[in-house]
Amino acid sequence: MDLWTSPKLHGDGMDWKYVGPMVTTPKTPIDSSAAHEFVTSGYFGSIPGDPRGGKTRVVTNNDCNRGATNMGTPIYYMGVQENGGTFTDRAGKQDFDGPGEIGMLDWGAYTPNDKPGKKGVQALSGGKGRGYSMARTLGSDPNQVAVEGRRTVVAWVSAAFTSQSLLQDITLGSDNQLRQTFVPELQMLRTGSPVAVGTGTPSVPTTLQFELLASVKKGSSPAGVDVLISADGKSRASVLVDFDKELVIVDATKAGNSDVRAGPLLGSTDAVTIHAYIDHSIIAVIFNNRTSLTVSVKPAAEDADGVATVGSTVSATVHKLVSANNNDGTRQMLITS
Repeated sequence: MDLWTSPKLHGDGMDWKYVGPMVTTPKTPIDSSAAHEFVTSGYFGSIPGDPRGGKTRVVTNNDCNRGATNMGTPIYYMGVQENGGTFTDRAGKQDFDGPGEIGMLDWGAYTPNDKPGKKGVQALSGGKGRGYSMARTLGSDPNQVAVEGRRTVVAWVSAAFTSQSLLQDITLGSDNQLRQTFVPELQMLRTGSPVAVGTGTPSVPTTLQFELLASVKKGSSPAGVDVLISADGKSRASVLVDFDKELVIVDATKAGNSDVRAGPLLGSTDAVTIHAYIDHSIIAVIFNNRTSLTVSVKPAAEDADGVATVGSTVSATVHKLVSANNNDGTRQMLITS
């Protein structure tokens, strides 16, 4: 990623000069030699919660080496950069080996690799069909680097590039690591009272569009919530935490997706929070406000709207969401509206 400088952006006094590379790295989260170019890159800083007092900077890269890595989903690199200088990690290098210095805005193109003894990122392989790509941040000010303010991120969803993801707020924790949460404005879509989710016989939200809030305590593994369960029980998607492999998982192989999707379990490993929006053919979920997965699904039928907890250490509620109807009789998907 190259850096240029000029006293003025344009007009009288403009004098652009090439400084040199701001950052050069081959790294992706699970491969140190796979990336070959920065694509649809982003750059932002002055992030809410920054323990560096607004000096942390984030570079994003939609890696398009569609081999063993991440199938075109957005990587982030975290460090610092001053005017005219290079972008570096905590060690003053471009290795990004420190905690939280490299990661994915969405892990939906990754799957468990089933290698014995591997945990977290080392238990993942990439290269699966993407559900989330070409992410861009929006800020409360046009200058998303030097001016403090809200940072939200939005992306393309699946292969339907007229669709957009649900907005997420980007903040930093006291550990200077990235946090992601669905924007609170989405709560206005809730309708009626929340419904507790039981084990076994599914509680039915009577809609394919709902919000899921769950907590999974360490115990039996994997554990979590089954969603989009059909009346005959044959079709379902599972949103799970695997404490043994330190992975978070969306298994929709019984709901039209050919691959199990997974990301690393980050943050608390004793009690994991799940926040998800299920919108007919898309599951968007964030675990521990740290690991985001966007996964396409194909519910078997209109009655595939059951929900049930998996494991004895899970508590969960669902909120029905406002559902709009199009003039042609089809339902408007909230995530892609």
